Amino acid sequence: MQNLDRVQVGDRVMVRYTEGLAARLSRPDQSSDSPVQVQGGIARTMSSEGRPAAVAGNRIRATVRIEAVDQVTNTVTFVGPAGEMRTVAVREPEAQRFLRTLSPGDRVDLDYSDALAIMVEPTPR
Repeated sequence: MQNLDRVQVGDRVMVRYTEGLAARLSRPDQSSDSPVQVQGGIARTMSSEGRPAAVAGNRIRATVRIEAVDQVTNTVTFVGPAGEMRTVAVREPEAQRFLRTLSPGDRVDLDYSDALAIMVEPTPR
C-alpha cells in the first residue's frame, strides 16, 4: 500500500473479501485435460482523500473428475489436475441441485475467483 503516512490514529481499516465458484459439466467431445490456469493481479490506489487502498484478486480454472457424490451430506469427492483428491461440502442450494446431476466419472470445469479490497476510512469526527 502507498501513503501509509496519511493514516491517522482512530482511522478504520476496512477489509472486504469475496469469492465465487462456477461449475459446469464438461462436454465429452471437449479436451478437458488442460492444465490449471491461474490469473492474478494487485492494484494500489488512493481514496479520494488520498488515504491508502488496494485490491487483489485471483482466478483459477481447472477441470476435475468426480469420484463420489453423497446427496445425504451434500458432499462431493473429486480428483484435480495434479491427481490430488478432495472432498468438499456443498452449502448453496443452487449448487446442491447441480450436485444431484453429477455421477462418478463426470468431468466438471471449475472457475474459482476471489478478491480482497483494503481501504482506510477516517473516523467520523
